[in-house]
Amino acid sequence: MQLRDRVVELSTRHPKTVALTNAVLFLAAASLMPRISIDTDPENMLPADQGARVFHNEVKAEFSLHDMIV
Repeated sequence: MQLRDRVVELSTRHPKTVALTNAVLFLAAASLMPRISIDTDPENMLPADQGARVFHNEVKAEFSLHDMIV
């Protein structure tokens, strides 16, 4: 018996248990949603020691440039 057949058999024989398990897993995943943070700043996508980022930071410091927020 293949794994696929076992999963189908389990799902059809114990639908309430499968639905409850899915609900518990969904709630566990949903409870972690507030911890997610998304950083969309392209500058932070490069390592801090990468040449282009180091040069960019030096130019910003030399000319007193600041990022504009729109």
